[in-house]
Amino acid sequence: MKLLLFIFALGFSIVFQAQNEVELKNFINKNSIAIRSIQKNMFTRNQLTYSDQFKELLKNQIVAVKQFMAHKEISCYYAFLVREESLTYMKKNNSESLEYYKITDRENTMMKSNPVNKIKLSANELQIIHHLDVLNPSNLDQFTLTVQ
Repeated sequence: MKLLLFIFALGFSIVFQAQNEVELKNFINKNSIAIRSIQKNMFTRNQLTYSDQFKELLKNQIVAVKQFMAHKEISCYYAFLVREESLTYMKKNNSESLEYYKITDRENTMMKSNPVNKIKLSANELQIIHHLDVLNPSNLDQFTLTVQ
C-alpha cells in the first residue's frame, strides 16, 4: 500500500512539474512576442528614448531562455522581469489591448523568489547588445528569444 501511494505521489509530482515547465516555456515565449511588439512600437514612432530599457529587456529575455533547462527558478525570475517591464512600457505607449500580455493568476504562482545569484551574459553578448540598432527588427534574429 505504501509503495502504491509513493508511486502515485511520484507520478503526480512528475506530471505537475512537467505542466509547470510547459507554462514557463509559454510564458517566456509570450515575452518574445512582447519584446517584438515594443520594438515595432519604437520603430513606428521612430523613438529611441526607450532603447536602453529595451536592451535590458533583451538581456533579461536571453538569460531567461538560457536558464530554462538548467535553472527553472532563475529563468522564471528573469522572465517575470521582462513581462513586468514590457507591460509597463505597453501601458504607456500602446493603444492595443494588453489582455494577451497580462500576467495571469496561474502564471503568478510560478514566481517564487529572487535568485541569490544574478546571471550575467558573456562579454561578447553584452557588446553585441550594447551596439544593437534597436529600431532594426531583423537585429533580434541573431538572439535566441524563445524556448524550443
